[in-house]
Amino acid sequence: MLEISFETMLQARLERDTSFDGKFFIGIKTTQIFCIPSCKARQSKEENLEFFKNQLEAKQSGYRGCKRCYSETYPITKPAWVERIEVLLESKIEEKITEKELSSLFNVDQSTLRRKFLQYHDVTPTEFHRSLKLEKAKKLIDDGENISEIIHKCGFRSISGFRTAFIKKYGYTPRIGGFF
Repeated sequence: MLEISFETMLQARLERDTSFDGKFFIGIKTTQIFCIPSCKARQSKEENLEFFKNQLEAKQSGYRGCKRCYSETYPITKPAWVERIEVLLESKIEEKITEKELSSLFNVDQSTLRRKFLQYHDVTPTEFHRSLKLEKAKKLIDDGENISEIIHKCGFRSISGFRTAFIKKYGYTPRIGGFF
């Protein structure tokens, strides 16, 4: 493993450079917390920083993982239940599924469900599902399918709701042969 200079590590921390995540960890002496270089937590003074090659070294020095950047479990792996929800939403394009139903079905708190989806997809489960519906609708439009059938197959309740969502995502109206 190549040694990373102190100056390089400091610069990576200041710039929150993600390319250094996992290559070293930063301990904050005042809080006894260690982070990855790209952590969004408030920057600490240089004299309060300590650098480690790995998580074990940081833990052995008395530091605990950051709850903001999840340094203790870096690299973060997606929970299996998130993947199962993705598969379910992809298979149920024509249905309306609420976050409450998903949390109940997968025995996960609603706030945890939203937080994890935002973490891995930058959207809520509802927005993720809507995006899947719109992607399918766009493909069907490109294939020349009837708008009424598209709306039904993609789980939209009205033409106006579909049109509004489509314009918001793609920036233009859905058209088949120039009509709509």
